[in-house]
Amino acid sequence: MAIRKRARSDGFGAFASLLAVVLALCTSREASAALAVTFNSAPTSFTSGLDATRGWQFTTSISIDVTSLGLWDLGANGFSNSHQVGIWDTSSNLLASATIPAGTSAALIGPDNFRFVALGAPVTLGTGSYLIGAHYLVGDADSIAQDTPVGAPGFITYAGPRLSGTGFAAPTSVSAATGGAFGPNFEFQPTAAAVPEPLTLVIWSVGALGMAVRTWRQHKRGRWHSPAKSPSQFL
Repeated sequence: MAIRKRARSDGFGAFASLLAVVLALCTSREASAALAVTFNSAPTSFTSGLDATRGWQFTTSISIDVTSLGLWDLGANGFSNSHQVGIWDTSSNLLASATIPAGTSAALIGPDNFRFVALGAPVTLGTGSYLIGAHYLVGDADSIAQDTPVGAPGFITYAGPRLSGTGFAAPTSVSAATGGAFGPNFEFQPTAAAVPEPLTLVIWSVGALGMAVRTWRQHKRGRWHSPAKSPSQFL
C-alpha cells in the first residue's frame, strides 16, 4: 500500500510541476507587450493649427499583434479632450482604432508619457507598411511631441511623419514637420501563430500527463497482480 501512495503522490507532483511551467509561459506571454517607438531625447512640443490626423508611417519586419493604442501626454497630467487614434494600411483601410479619453483614466506606460487604451482584441499586422495617426482639432489644447523616434529593434522601422486632410482619416501626406508628430503610439507582441495558446497548452499537457500516469499505473498493477509461478515453472 505504501508503494501505491508514493506513486500517487509522485503523479500529483509531476502534475504540479507541469502546471507551474505552463502558468509561467502564460505569464511571460502576457507580459511581453512592447512599445512601437520611443524617443531619442526629451521632445519639443507644438499645438495643432489644423483639424487633421497627425502621425507617422512605419514598417514591420515580422508579423505583430497590436494590443493597445496610445497618445503622448505632455506633463503626464491628462488630456483636455478625447482623441481618436487609428492604424491604416497604405490603401487607407482602417485596421484598428480606439478613443483616448480626456483626463487621466488611460494607462500611463513607459518613460515617454504615452497613455494607452487596450483594444477589444489584438489586431494582426503582417510584414509591410502602415500608417498610424491621432486626430487633433484646430488650436487643440493637447500638445503634440516633435522628435525623431527609435522603432522597436527587429520589429518596427519608423518611416517619417504623415498628415491627413480634414478630420479623422488616414495620414497619407508627407508632413513638413521636422522629425515626427507624436501624437500616437501603440503596443504590440510578436504574432505567435505556431505557438499554442496557453489554454490549449494546458489542456494538451494535462491530457498527456493523464495518459502517461494511467499507463504507468496499469503497468505497475500488472506486475503486482501477476500470478505466482509454481515450482515446476522454474525447472
